[in-house]
Amino acid sequence: MSYLEATKAKLCGAALLGLLALAGCGSSEDSSTSTAGGDTAAAKEKRKQGKQSANEPCTPRRLSGKVEDPPRRSAQGKPVPIEVGKTKLTMEVERTAFPRAIPVRFSERPPFKAPQGSMLVALTYSLDNDGPGSVKPSENLNAHLTLRAAGAQYPYAAELPCGIPITASWSLDQGGENPAQPLAAGEEATVAVVFIVPKQEAGTRLSLVVPNQVGIALRPPA
Repeated sequence: MSYLEATKAKLCGAALLGLLALAGCGSSEDSSTSTAGGDTAAAKEKRKQGKQSANEPCTPRRLSGKVEDPPRRSAQGKPVPIEVGKTKLTMEVERTAFPRAIPVRFSERPPFKAPQGSMLVALTYSLDNDGPGSVKPSENLNAHLTLRAAGAQYPYAAELPCGIPITASWSLDQGGENPAQPLAAGEEATVAVVFIVPKQEAGTRLSLVVPNQVGIALRPPA
C-alpha cells in the first residue's frame, strides 16, 4: 500500500469513528431521563407534580410571625375609616356567615366545601371610597386582610393554592359586587372576603384585621 493510500485509510477511519460517536450521543437513552415512548422521566414527573398541585386541597394556611394587636378596635356593624395608600375609605362589616358550602361561579364545578377539620368564614362588607384614587377591593384590600382566631391569623382564601373564586362567588350570591371590579372615588359597593380556617369551637372570638389600622370584632361561630 502506497503512502497516499495509507493516509486516506487513516482519515476515513477517523471520520467513521467521529460519525459513530455523534450517533451514539444522539441516540443514547438513560433510564433516569427517558422512557420508551420518547418522553423524559423529568417531564413526566413535572406533569405529575402539576396535577397534584391542581388537586391540592385548600387547607388553612396559618401566617407565621407574631400576631400583633391592631392600634384601634371596632365592632361588626360600625363604620371604620381605613386607608389604602393615599385613598381614604370607610369600611363596615355587615354580616359574618359560616357557610357549609359556596356555589362556585365562573366555572363548572361543584360547590366548594372546606376540607375536613376546617371551616369557611365569609364576611360581607360595605366600602365607601372617599378618594382621591380608585381601589380594587380584591387586590388593594382583601389581599392584605387577615382573620384572627384563637391567637392565630389567616389570609383570605385567594392566597391559597386552590385558586377557586369563592370570594367573588360569595359576594355575588349575597347581592354584592365582584371584588375584582375597581371602585372609583365617590362610589360605594358591597363586597366580600372569605377565609378558610381550622374549625373553631362555638363562641371563639374572631376578628377581621386591617394590618396596622384596625381590628373589627366579628360574630363568633355558634
